[in-house]
Amino acid sequence: MPQINPPTNPVRLFRLAETVARKMAEDYEGLRDEEAKLRTAIAWAKYTRTAHLKIADRAETCAKARIFVEPARRRRIRAAQHLRLRLTAVIARKLGLIKDERLLKVADLALSLVP
Repeated sequence: MPQINPPTNPVRLFRLAETVARKMAEDYEGLRDEEAKLRTAIAWAKYTRTAHLKIADRAETCAKARIFVEPARRRRIRAAQHLRLRLTAVIARKLGLIKDERLLKVADLALSLVP
């Protein structure tokens, strides 16, 4: 079974995810639920990245903001991991690597439990 490894660079990851979501909307009518979940994961990852960068920038001048840097960093990492997992699942589904519906439900459950 081929390995699917999404990029680790956030900008490349966002571009790839948005391209996959756009192609899914154009080509695959049966994957609307997966497209919506992918777009949600993209939005969450972008938001947490922006929030972390803003908080880290503010922490340079404000001592009170420093306590929020680490939680924001953890949320950014978690959102990026979730986006990578969601993108991997969508690509695998699109390529037909996962055809069993029960396996897809287990994969969705696993994605929802990622810390």
